[in-house]
Amino acid sequence: MSAVAIDITLVALPAMTRALDGDPSQSGLVVAAYLAGFAPGQLAWGLAGDRFGRRAAVLAGVVSFVLATIACALAPTFAHLLAARFLQGFAGGSGPVLSRAYVRDIATDVSAARLLALLTAILGAAPLLAPILGSALLEFVDWRAIFWFTAAYGALLHLFAVARLPEPRPARRDGPAVRLLPRTIRLVRTRDFRIGAALVALPFSGYHTLLALYPTLAIVEFGFSESTFTWLFAGAAMCFIAGSTLSRILVAPLGMANVIRAAIVACVAGATLTAAGALQPSGTWVAAGAALYMLGVGQVLPVATALAVLACTARSPQAND
Repeated sequence: MSAVAIDITLVALPAMTRALDGDPSQSGLVVAAYLAGFAPGQLAWGLAGDRFGRRAAVLAGVVSFVLATIACALAPTFAHLLAARFLQGFAGGSGPVLSRAYVRDIATDVSAARLLALLTAILGAAPLLAPILGSALLEFVDWRAIFWFTAAYGALLHLFAVARLPEPRPARRDGPAVRLLPRTIRLVRTRDFRIGAALVALPFSGYHTLLALYPTLAIVEFGFSESTFTWLFAGAAMCFIAGSTLSRILVAPLGMANVIRAAIVACVAGATLTAAGALQPSGTWVAAGAALYMLGVGQVLPVATALAVLACTARSPQAND
């Protein structure tokens, strides 16, 4: 949900900001507002998944996502759009945290890392396809249609979840909230959890900084057309898929640590190239750096997530809580 909600709007960010009498230089706020809700949303939906069961939390999260997306489509002002995007991000936070909870419920060790790598590769299809679809929609309709399409996509997800999604973990009526703080403290003291969480947070923050700035930089500063930007971003998304695919293939023979080291090298090199390219008159080096950075992010995210998730399981005497 979040990958589609963010990426399908990228090509339309300058247009929707101008249409609502906003400054095009502030178009990155449309992404930032989503992420501002996305972060605390993961905490809330994670607790809901423990308290009410994974399936019930997923269904509630998707319904909330659809309603918030409709609010985005109907936003009369730029401020209203930002508020609706915050709510959309809060609802969208249900997707990543509950999907990873599903992985923890059914897999362990290397199998969890390989399964998360597969999920990350599938996730990479959204940055590849969503901007292309968004650009195609803008050829015929205005930016509001993008949100209507996203709402319809969310409704389709809800129908699929109702029909096919199993419940891997029953609800706990006593609730985990009382144990949340002491268990969180124990986790923070766990070395693997700290490393895994940092290796998710830092590349992920760079990834979303790139999402917020890349459209404005490419379209407004470098003068690329919306269709050209769409294909540039699709190339970066392909690198993201390639990175997660490499992670899935290499984690068993090489181990998590070696896969993470290679991913960090790619992220640092890509970030450096992107920053240097932003100072050049051509956007070629920015595009190359973004592609290399996305390769590293796609490679590190599943392995680092598995490291943190497995640390949760190992430290808790009640691994199913």
